[in-house]
Amino acid sequence: MDKKSLLLAMCEDDVPIILTDYEPEAKPSSNTTKAKAKKGKSVFYKILSLTLSLLCLAVSTYLFLLCLGMVRGTSPDIIVKIFYNPSDGITNSTKAFGPTPSCGVSTSNKVDCMPSGKATQQECLAKGCCWVPVDGDVKDTPWCFYKSDTSEGYKFTEAHVTHAGYEALYSRADNSIWPEDVMDIQMDIYEETSSRLHFKIFDQKNHRYEVPIDTPPITPNRPTAKDYLVKFSRDVFGITVTRPDGSVLFDTTGTKLTFADQYIEITTNLPTNYIYGLGEHRDRLLHDVSKGFSMSTWARDQPPPGCVNCNLYGQHPFFIGLEEKTGNAYGVFLLNSNAMEIKGTPASNNQPAQLTYRTIGGILDFYVFTGPSPAAVVQQYLEVVGLPYMPPYWGLGFHLCRWGYNSDDHMKSVIKRMRDYGFPYDTQWNDIDYMNKFYDWTYDKDKYADLPSIVKDLHDNGQHYIMIVDCGIANVTGYDVYDEGLKEGVFIQHADKDEPIIGKVWPGYTAYPDFFKNSTKKWWLKLAQQYHQSVPFDGAWTDMNEPSNFVVGSTEGCTTNKYDNPPFTPSIVGGSLSQKTLCPSARHGSDLHYNLHSLYGHSELMATQMALHQIRPEKRTVVISRSTFPSSGRYAGHWTGDNAATWDDIKYSIPGILNFQFFGIPFVGADVCGFMGETTGELCVRWMQLGAFYPFMRNHNTEGTPDQDPAADMFSDVEKKAMLSALRLRYTLLPHLYTLLASAHVNGTTVARPLWFEYPMDQSLYGNDKQLMWGDSIMVAPVLDKGATSVTAYFPADTWVDYATGDIITSSGQTMTVNAALDKIPVYVRAGGIIPLQSPDVTTTKSRLLPFALYAVLDKTGQACGSLYWDDGETLDAAEKGYYNLLYFTIKDNKLTSSYDKMGYSTNMKLDTVFLNNVNQTISAATVNGATAVVTKTNSNSYTLTFSMVDMSSPLTITWT
Repeated sequence: MDKKSLLLAMCEDDVPIILTDYEPEAKPSSNTTKAKAKKGKSVFYKILSLTLSLLCLAVSTYLFLLCLGMVRGTSPDIIVKIFYNPSDGITNSTKAFGPTPSCGVSTSNKVDCMPSGKATQQECLAKGCCWVPVDGDVKDTPWCFYKSDTSEGYKFTEAHVTHAGYEALYSRADNSIWPEDVMDIQMDIYEETSSRLHFKIFDQKNHRYEVPIDTPPITPNRPTAKDYLVKFSRDVFGITVTRPDGSVLFDTTGTKLTFADQYIEITTNLPTNYIYGLGEHRDRLLHDVSKGFSMSTWARDQPPPGCVNCNLYGQHPFFIGLEEKTGNAYGVFLLNSNAMEIKGTPASNNQPAQLTYRTIGGILDFYVFTGPSPAAVVQQYLEVVGLPYMPPYWGLGFHLCRWGYNSDDHMKSVIKRMRDYGFPYDTQWNDIDYMNKFYDWTYDKDKYADLPSIVKDLHDNGQHYIMIVDCGIANVTGYDVYDEGLKEGVFIQHADKDEPIIGKVWPGYTAYPDFFKNSTKKWWLKLAQQYHQSVPFDGAWTDMNEPSNFVVGSTEGCTTNKYDNPPFTPSIVGGSLSQKTLCPSARHGSDLHYNLHSLYGHSELMATQMALHQIRPEKRTVVISRSTFPSSGRYAGHWTGDNAATWDDIKYSIPGILNFQFFGIPFVGADVCGFMGETTGELCVRWMQLGAFYPFMRNHNTEGTPDQDPAADMFSDVEKKAMLSALRLRYTLLPHLYTLLASAHVNGTTVARPLWFEYPMDQSLYGNDKQLMWGDSIMVAPVLDKGATSVTAYFPADTWVDYATGDIITSSGQTMTVNAALDKIPVYVRAGGIIPLQSPDVTTTKSRLLPFALYAVLDKTGQACGSLYWDDGETLDAAEKGYYNLLYFTIKDNKLTSSYDKMGYSTNMKLDTVFLNNVNQTISAATVNGATAVVTKTNSNSYTLTFSMVDMSSPLTITWT
């Protein structure tokens, strides 16, 4: 057999891997070597002499110019080469006579060496980096950047077929510019499903940290048919994943992999400029690669206002790519929790658009999802990280909170006026001012002496109560929460001593629970149980869990080790991993904070949800967390953090809500009316109208500002009526929202979604983030500008009906200006949809007892369909246990019929109204299960059918003529 081309047999339609076994070249004879050496000796000494002379001249010239003050750092190559010190910890891995790193780095490939943005030339050069000042924004083009890596990189050594796919081994002979190169790497490729490819790149010889979340196990059951092809290189490292038609999904061709202990970089060529996801950041929904972008992730207590594209509270390295030529979508997920920088580089003459990942630890653990629809991409992603949890029905109602009630009397007055005005209102919250000295699991028995009775009153009126719980525990001896935690060893430890690391948050000096330990979860459960006996809360709000810290690292600072001072830091706010949080070197029971930091909030919300399941057995609850990570949606919802009462903030809330639909956390909202600053009547009305279409709706503001609950004195009667109308609309639509959340929980669908989800071929929608949809049928075009009484909205090519008036809009895909007076929410229903409704009341407890209605919009063939999921609203795992009803509604040939997939919940479900829209005939009579219905014409093409309540648990037939 020819040793140069040993063909390794592949399965099915895989592209073959060529294994090359190179024979060594013949060595020259010893006589030839001696002759060459003798001849070359004199030449060698001549070259050496000339080189030394030139070096002396260069040094003398440099010192002369330095004395004259003429060296300004604009030509750093000579300076760096002369004063290069391999012991500086940055480039100490370059081998003698190996390739020399240079400062000839293209603008797009410059890696910021001083991400704090405060670099000086002296500091930059001392770090062994390049200094080249440029005009423009330092954040866009760093003046101080790392030298180019001219090493050869990884070369293929061997490959094997495995039970789940393939494994390929690569090694490098020289070193990169980064310390502690991993010289031998392995790439395992798993063909997991027909639409999901999984590959991991890791150290062949040494175990490295991997993210501790549950993902699907590797099995030998490779799919018989796949929506992708995979190839990997037999020369330098490379992997290419394409669709069967050759469309690229992931492709490292023409790029170089770097894999050092604390610097890992990989680049993929992109088939599109349209990228969505990659959180958590405040930004527009679309990341347009043609314009270039750079973002970093490292969980941080960072208020979003004024900080576009900053690293915020959570980390979600998942994106959806939308291919403009086909409308196909695909997804890529990097399962890595270390600090990370992601850069989109526009296409140029010699390279396609690219996405570069730079992370400082762990491994490269990639999943590629083939879609091809945007909805399918999200579903495939959720098959990996887990389906979102199902909130209780009351969680969908209106929530009210503020920081600064400051007394139980104030709370009582707010609750009373909300009831007096008749606002729908399900859950009252407390921010940190309810606590005794901001200590967790306490309440202030002076200011909030009546808190237990307030909670009882809420429960007596069919309402619920949630309070904030921060992660920082005051390290005060005599505070039993701290004392018991210290005894149980539940706190994160110093790097170099067996004592809790101490930071500072609201209570003062604090210790931080290590929620990755089982002992900590048990301790947390015990605390929650004890507090629940006094104040029977229904849910929990986990805040400040990045974790936040008001001092840098700890009260004693941080170490000088490589974890607190890594050779590379992504361009994060503050420029340091320990800014506003714990030292990365701090020790958890299972690993270092360096690796687990961005998972900390996730660990706390899991522990909190588990505790609530024990306290409220067999009942669903609401946990809302500020910091999140992939798979957090399995346990909790999210709110988008400390926004401000501005028109910019209401605009940015929409991409924030939509991104978390992609991330698998559909139960999400923004602080309605704004948290920081003082809201206005107009802004709060418009925000309540938009907030009515957040999956999670909470009004919340900060201390020192006026009350902004809808019944507050600051609002006029006109404004109060507009807000009442918005809340009543939300409560009317709750059965539809609940059905969407059930579908998300069971099927991995989104609840809110951008318009391009439903119309991926319409490129006009790719940058649209000022409108949103609920499911596939409802479109909302909210007012987002001060003083506006109309909205310029885009209507995709379809037929739409104004929900409020029944007016028909038939669009070929165009922008229209629609009326939006202060009391008007532009809401439209797509032709072909049937929406379940329910009469609103002041709580979901009461509204669930009222009859249902159906809102139908016929398509051009006179057809429509829809569904309704219904259970008791609180039983844990109702869908899994079969304790639910799932009804389907269909309209065809002037007849509405119902059927059911499941009727596992015995209840009294009644229907008494059907709204028919876009009807292209005159309706003069109708019957419901043979009984006469009242027909009312409400618009030129709209009719309302009313009738005596009928039981929805039996088959339904409604006809009209």
